[in-house]
Amino acid sequence: MWLATRCHIPLLTPERRQMRWDTGYMPGVRITQGADLRFPPGAIRISINDEGQPVLEPVVPHLRTDMWPQWLMEAVEAAQSARMAEAEVSRLAGESVRDEEALDVAMSAELRASMRTITASAFAIDAFYASIKARSPAHPDADKWSAHRTPRYAQVFEMVRFSLKLKEPGALEIRNRIKEMFRFRDWAVHPGSRFREPIYREDVDSGVDWHFAAFRKDNAVRGVAKTMSMMDALVEQIPRGCEELSQTYPSARRALDMILAAYDAAGLPGFDRARPVPHDPE
Repeated sequence: MWLATRCHIPLLTPERRQMRWDTGYMPGVRITQGADLRFPPGAIRISINDEGQPVLEPVVPHLRTDMWPQWLMEAVEAAQSARMAEAEVSRLAGESVRDEEALDVAMSAELRASMRTITASAFAIDAFYASIKARSPAHPDADKWSAHRTPRYAQVFEMVRFSLKLKEPGALEIRNRIKEMFRFRDWAVHPGSRFREPIYREDVDSGVDWHFAAFRKDNAVRGVAKTMSMMDALVEQIPRGCEELSQTYPSARRALDMILAAYDAAGLPGFDRARPVPHDPE
């Protein structure tokens, strides 16, 4: 209570950053890799001062950054952490005289890294969907989704399928992968606090809470591998989208190739890379 009455932690709001424009303090704009810049209507204004001279007022651009590459890179890095934590679990569990407290710490580290891997993979998929949606015509069934309580994974898949003109049999595989990653994400984000029977873990030779069975290195590595493979395939479908979307293909491909380089360097599971999709400009 003392801290609550004597400490003030300001919220991080866009309005606070906008004040820099109002005061003229911001010296410039950094356009990071993959960012889009535009000048909205009215951004460029010229006025006449008292001496009759034209004056260019401060130009305030807009920026847009797709976050799926950031989340995907986070998933790759977290998978490496999960592998290191799992190796420590195996080492401690294999000792003749086990340090049970240290083993608990290592298992918790593996759980956290695995959760980060899986949720970051799901967030990357969700962010990719957002980037597609922002640049594509509305899905014809979008208004029905709220009324019918359509699951999030289904909305994400349907928008991506519609915008990128996905075909079978590959479309079904993508749908299943999105559903699987979102199921694990929901387990991490909405775990609940219910009693459940323990699940046996062979590496520690004991039953554990189900979280320590679901969020393990093996699931984390498989999850990021499936997500990387899927994203590789989806990025190659971007040229099939509308004009605004198809124009993002070069930057999306560059971003994904950088992540693939980190993925390969980490020695994560290999997969067949997508082949470029022929695109006939309209």
